[in-house]
Amino acid sequence: MGKLRIRIKDEMTAAMKSGDKLKLSTMRLLLSEIKNEEIKMGEELDDTKVIKVIKHQLKQRLDAEDQFKKGGRDDLAVKEAKEAVILKGYLPAELSDGEIDNIIETSLSALGDIGPKDIGKIMSVVMPQIAGRADGKRVNNMVRNKMENY
Repeated sequence: MGKLRIRIKDEMTAAMKSGDKLKLSTMRLLLSEIKNEEIKMGEELDDTKVIKVIKHQLKQRLDAEDQFKKGGRDDLAVKEAKEAVILKGYLPAELSDGEIDNIIETSLSALGDIGPKDIGKIMSVVMPQIAGRADGKRVNNMVRNKMENY
């Protein structure tokens, strides 16, 4: 069992003992989603795959928050926002634009002779280095901007 999953279980137990119902329900749902993914994959998830599950859950909370705001249900939007904050606590720190730019520059240097049509090739080198520490769309936009000036 990965360190992240152990941490989630321990914090769920602590939330149960402290009576933090929101955190408890969020952790229970998260662990349930992790178990469902393990059943689907047929193996225990490592921390990298657990992070993917957490990111998926976070995206769902943010989307739901947005929908509740549009529907005038501020009470439910606030609940979704609080759950999103809890989930963000389990994700690695986001990379800054400068850090991403350095990874892109290093990758471009390593690849050598490339042009604007090679964005897919560049992304296949850059994304494993970023591994869950930045949004793929954000990185893709940065790569595209860099390639316009290349």
